[in-house]
Amino acid sequence: MSKEIKIILADAQYLSSMGLRYLLSQTENLSVKSVVSNKTELFDSIDEEYPDLIIIDYDQPDSFYIEDIPAIFQKYPDINLLIISGDQNEGNIRETINFGIKGFLTKKCREDELRNAIETIMKGGRFFCESVVDILMKKDNKKQSNFSKTFDLLTEREREIILLVSEGMTTKQIAEKLFLSPHTISTHRKNALKKLEINSVSELIRLVLQEDFKNN
Repeated sequence: MSKEIKIILADAQYLSSMGLRYLLSQTENLSVKSVVSNKTELFDSIDEEYPDLIIIDYDQPDSFYIEDIPAIFQKYPDINLLIISGDQNEGNIRETINFGIKGFLTKKCREDELRNAIETIMKGGRFFCESVVDILMKKDNKKQSNFSKTFDLLTEREREIILLVSEGMTTKQIAEKLFLSPHTISTHRKNALKKLEINSVSELIRLVLQEDFKNN
């Protein structure tokens, strides 16, 4: 990294923000333009500096909230946003990813992960520290395991229909293939997805491919 990277820190915890500012100052081309403690200050600072990167901890009651993330993107859709937070709630992490954040570090992450995150983001990529990846993988592995166990408990007809659904076949196509009525197919499909606790075909396809049922 050689070009100066302008950064705004959005962190209401003084010692945390000053510590982070010091760490960033150790890299020559990283320039912290301002440290803000609430959303109003943040928006004012963005308008004044229009930074290359915002580093924010959204988990700070009375200062920053997770709802501020989509508000930032709504007003500044092209902004790069890196979260550094003590929040390790898997659901909240996934929600911020869906909002469009470029990286997520927990406050347990290492200094080299911070530098790698900034470098990766400024090159157009995304970066999640090892702690965040572990949090996400634990939930994914648990869901995959539950899916596998529940799949074995489906009736033979339900398993057959679910595999055909995962291949992208419509209810009408499956009905024609199995010589059953569309209503019967729809009922089996609905019951199977409910048992599997799956809400979308895309999620079904991902889980089926991971388990590789089709080759069993």
